[in-house]
Amino acid sequence: MSDKNPVLSIAYCLETDRFEAARTAHLHQKDTFYCPKCHILVTPARSCKHNYFFRALKILHDTNCRYHKEPTEATGTGKPKTGDPIDQPLLIPNVLGKIKRIPRIGRPDPAELAALIARAQKLPVLVPGTLEAVADAWSSLSIPERRKEFLTINGVNRSYDESFEFIGNKECELEDFDWDGKIIQGGAKLTKGSARDYYFVNCYRKFVINGESVPLNIMLGPDFTKTVQENSFSELINQDVTVFLHGCRPVFNPERRRLTVTLPKDLRYSGLCLRHKPAL
Repeated sequence: MSDKNPVLSIAYCLETDRFEAARTAHLHQKDTFYCPKCHILVTPARSCKHNYFFRALKILHDTNCRYHKEPTEATGTGKPKTGDPIDQPLLIPNVLGKIKRIPRIGRPDPAELAALIARAQKLPVLVPGTLEAVADAWSSLSIPERRKEFLTINGVNRSYDESFEFIGNKECELEDFDWDGKIIQGGAKLTKGSARDYYFVNCYRKFVINGESVPLNIMLGPDFTKTVQENSFSELINQDVTVFLHGCRPVFNPERRRLTVTLPKDLRYSGLCLRHKPAL
């Protein structure tokens, strides 16, 4: 992004009490956002080229604000000048789960708002993510990057490297993994079941239960295949995949002699997601 044509891409959100990028703020644009420089109300918007930014709401940015744009005669709103396209860097989620909203009655006065913004500036920009988004981010990061980027799960802040556990770690048995506090990942194979729209994730790791080596098999029904991964799911059938599990602890089924997992109905922040196994 050129300094000659600055675009407001990060703003303060009153309800989350954090700075947020326009790309994620666009998902809850009914919240209250402020320009971090001149403190006017702004709202997340998206251009026809899918660039995300904040635009002034009702009144323009102060003339001394670096985001001020001259109004047009037709609309009276700021008209972006020609220049370089908006830089849209990859956003690495730093929170997995629903974001706590702070109930507000009315809006803060100028002094209160300035204090809130000053305090929020000391914190990282809030980037909420679903389990799928977090798994994508982990897959895209190199090992050194995983050690530098941080992720909060259930209120605990760790590096991406520490937030994921490899299910194939032979030093850990079933009870040693933090199924609720971390994301467990490892190799598996996806196969089609005999019934329509039913599939099985067969993890390569087996666990010793009562002295017997027991497989971990996860059944996926129509709700999963049709709502979560309908665009890419068919490409994974009969393929080696990486499975990501969070918030669902495997349970031994004595009748079937295997471990099974019950997936939650809401798969946004917990449950399971699958990705192509990366090439070695």
